[in-house]
Amino acid sequence: MIPAALRFLPRVFFPGRFPLHLTFFVTARCNSACRYCFYPRSAADPSGEMSAAEFERAARSLRTRLLWLLISGGEPFLHPELAEICAAFYRHNRPAYTVLPTNCLLPARIEAATSEVCRSSPDSAVVLKASLDGWGKDHDDLRGVPGNFERFRETVERIGKLKRSPPNLSLGVNTVVLPQNIDRVLEVRQKALALPGVDYHNISLVRTAGIPSEFGAVDPEKYLALSRALREEARKEMSRRGYFPGALIKNAQDLRQREIVYRVLTTGRRQLECFAGRLNLVLTETGDVYPCEPLPVKLGNLRESGYDLRRILSGDRTRECLARIHRGDPVCDGCTNECYLITDILFSPRELVRAASAVFRGLN
Repeated sequence: MIPAALRFLPRVFFPGRFPLHLTFFVTARCNSACRYCFYPRSAADPSGEMSAAEFERAARSLRTRLLWLLISGGEPFLHPELAEICAAFYRHNRPAYTVLPTNCLLPARIEAATSEVCRSSPDSAVVLKASLDGWGKDHDDLRGVPGNFERFRETVERIGKLKRSPPNLSLGVNTVVLPQNIDRVLEVRQKALALPGVDYHNISLVRTAGIPSEFGAVDPEKYLALSRALREEARKEMSRRGYFPGALIKNAQDLRQREIVYRVLTTGRRQLECFAGRLNLVLTETGDVYPCEPLPVKLGNLRESGYDLRRILSGDRTRECLARIHRGDPVCDGCTNECYLITDILFSPRELVRAASAVFRGLN
């Protein structure tokens, strides 16, 4: 899929004004009980969720290709039209990557919907990302659902078998880094990568805004130690498995990203120019449009704008918001939105050079 991503290379130098990374919260409903989740469920009413037909109108209005379509929630697989929504964006926006995170509580439904997404999006790399924050009972305790770990195992087994047919499917495991599990993340990673079918493991730092104070904040020095250990793990894996297309780019971005997260943790300040509202965009289940999740500035609503995303992105409210982000809105300080850091690194010439330096230091 690397050749598909290369078509976006000119935007490293000419970012433009329309998104290439779309995060879409298809539902606020969730059957998990993670008390450290940043997405509000207070208004998780399915009657207000937009349908696949509505979002197809929005996808058609965008009239641009996407590098990355991230389907999120809530639990995305609770939306009955998940596969149809992905198919709509594929028809009109041809994402190079379609990413489907899941809490793994609905193994059969996850398998069926993922299979349909792969079938309807043949030229998109479909990535199923299974959440795993601990091993065994540790995971159940953190997620608040007894038996979640066993359903994680079942989901991984089902998707591992499914990978034998769709050539565009890969399986990843993601761990949210918390003060409660940071000392066991490496163990979780090693055990997860030993499961048949798992292609990779990555981490996401917990977003502390709005979560109960009992969870506390991640110790920056522990995060730094974890980052260094992950760098060493990546070096070993690269030497053991050899280089594959895109491996150096991905490792470079990961290494640089964790450097930036550590600096944010220690300084409390934003480190990079942010492309929120330009290269990155967020849609909610009710059609609200935001530059990103942490910044509480709504750019517009799809239903109110006649499902015309370009009209919203060309409006005065969007221009004012972009200026606010460029000036360095105080809300942006302390932000460690890793999904957006990917874009901020890969589409900044200066950051690409620094990422290359990071991978040279870390993997050689």
